[in-house]
Amino acid sequence: MVDTKGYFILPSELFSNVREKAPQDENLNKTLEKMFRNIESSAQGHDSENDLKGLFDDLDLIGYLRILRSIWI
Repeated sequence: MVDTKGYFILPSELFSNVREKAPQDENLNKTLEKMFRNIESSAQGHDSENDLKGLFDDLDLIGYLRILRSIWI
C-alpha cells in the first residue's frame, strides 16, 4: 500500500472513524497528533518520505479542534 499511495493510514485513524469517536475523546488533540505522526512515519524509507516529512508540522490542532467541535455540536 505504501509503495502505491506513498503512505498508510490505519483503519482506526481514518478521518471518519476518528470523527465518530471524537465527541467522547477527551484527548482528541493527542489522537490527531498521533494520527498525523503515524501517517508521516508510514512513508519512512519510501520514495514519498520527503514529501510527507514535516507535512503536518504547521497544523494548528487547537484551532482545528475548535472548528471540528463547532461542526459536531
